[in-house]
Amino acid sequence: MGKGRAPCCDKSKVKKGPWSCEEDLRLISFIQKHGHQNWRSLPKQAGLLRCGKSCRLRWINYLRPDVKRGNFTPQEEDTIIKLHQSFGNKWSRIASHLPGRTDNEIKNVWNTHLKKRLIKRLHGEAKLDGSPCANSPSSSSTSVLSHKTSNEGEFKNVNGNMITEKEASKSCPPTSSYASSLSNLSQVEISSPNHVDMDWIFQVNEELEFPSTTTTTRKVHDDGVIEIPLEFDIDFWDMLDITDRPSPPNSESKPDNGSEAPQPVCQGLSEFECQKWLRYFENELLAVSSNEPVVSVDWLHANLKEPDVKVLDASWYMPNEQRNPLQEYQVAHIPGALFFDVDGISDRTTNLPHMLPSEEAFAATVSSLGIENKDGIVVYDGKGIFSAARVWWMFRVFGHDRVWVLDGGLPRWRASGYDVESSASGDAILKASTASEAIETCLQVAPITYQTKFQPHLVWTLDQVWKNIEEKTYQHIDARSKARFDGVAPEPRKGIRSGHVPGSKCIPFTQMLDGSQTLLSNEELKKKFDQKGISLDNPIVTSCGTGVTACILALGLHRLGKNDVPVYDGSWTEWGGHQDAPVSTSEA
Repeated sequence: MGKGRAPCCDKSKVKKGPWSCEEDLRLISFIQKHGHQNWRSLPKQAGLLRCGKSCRLRWINYLRPDVKRGNFTPQEEDTIIKLHQSFGNKWSRIASHLPGRTDNEIKNVWNTHLKKRLIKRLHGEAKLDGSPCANSPSSSSTSVLSHKTSNEGEFKNVNGNMITEKEASKSCPPTSSYASSLSNLSQVEISSPNHVDMDWIFQVNEELEFPSTTTTTRKVHDDGVIEIPLEFDIDFWDMLDITDRPSPPNSESKPDNGSEAPQPVCQGLSEFECQKWLRYFENELLAVSSNEPVVSVDWLHANLKEPDVKVLDASWYMPNEQRNPLQEYQVAHIPGALFFDVDGISDRTTNLPHMLPSEEAFAATVSSLGIENKDGIVVYDGKGIFSAARVWWMFRVFGHDRVWVLDGGLPRWRASGYDVESSASGDAILKASTASEAIETCLQVAPITYQTKFQPHLVWTLDQVWKNIEEKTYQHIDARSKARFDGVAPEPRKGIRSGHVPGSKCIPFTQMLDGSQTLLSNEELKKKFDQKGISLDNPIVTSCGTGVTACILALGLHRLGKNDVPVYDGSWTEWGGHQDAPVSTSEA
């Protein structure tokens, strides 16, 4: 005899119990991007410590975009009653006739509301007819929640009385044809081993999870039947539905003739509670948004005081600009922001500028800044979007996905009228004469609390670029200016040849930004790549002069859904300085 199908997971290693909002949103984000072709492998791919079956049921019954929320309409309830008369407890078949409703939800509303309503209705009809059934212990109203044994054909009513099926049918004639079917269909049948009811196998048994303001109680009857009241927080879901609707151009327009005025948003909730829930969900949705790498200054201003939001000033400038990012930070920065030194937090064993540091060095530095793995990090710079993209990429390389670039950076923040602050010299990090010295001090004295998880697929080396020239597996995009790419303009660093990697294409990083130094829209970004013949369906690697502006290309590609784009860390400074590396001056 076969062993049957293997379990989908190791039950001892998966999480059980109610789902958290973070888990829900992680599952939604993954399915929206990748679909759900294989539920058995989906939890691992989505980073969820859940069973595949649990993910499937959670999605089907609660998270699908077409799932309806709130109470059933009278029309839906009538449909359920009619379909139950035909199908019985075939909840999945009934659900197929009610778009947006799940079999689990239908089962709950039947057991907690509709069945009781029908019993009361039939009880009242029996009284009007003068039938003795109303007080009979063998009536259909007292035997609705009963167990039928497969061998004896007996029923046990809620009062514990034993009566035979034949006696039950003779004791009281039903007042309607449906009364008889109700009594039979509402029984919990224990099928014989030779009969398998597939609908029963796939019935959902997971618990509903609601905000803490809703109390869900269980009633346990004497016969062991567990009843779960269906108590939705309707105001909460209505609040979310209303916020999704676009505001009309003229919000002060009066209602049409005889029509009711629209109800206020978040009716039933105080404005404070409404804003609290909206901010919570915005934070959670942002936390798992796989395609949105930037946040607006308005969002940051609204969330600046959240304890799990950390802001970093990652300003860095080209040597010929003669600007000191640390001094500028001390003069003016976003309130609460910490300075992240791009040059200081780097690999000090190489002569190449600001190469990735080791995992240990990065963890020590980030720990010294008071950043934890659970934090959401917003990075900005003094230009708009420039070096902040490099730090965004660095955090992702070390396994921190909750990181975003401030769209428009400090210039847009100040242009929006938001406050800035200056730093006193008493700050431990700012006591040193240079940021590099400050970082070295932090590495020596700060305890390491931040945990890294290196993502090697996001970083390329010289050898990988060289190999790709022959294999042409990746489309190579260079973020430098066209003049430097073509070799007609000198490189800003001495001893570096002009030109580009053979087979690469030039898309200057400035083409990812608009005039206000904010990231272009999806449509505009895609047009830029299409014009250069870059296919988003094929792998892409980016490079630039020193690995900074290549990250801006990666930022734009991330917005388009390409979140696995590697950056050549050494970029042209390493390639152009390598005497044996081939150089081209004409674009492929």
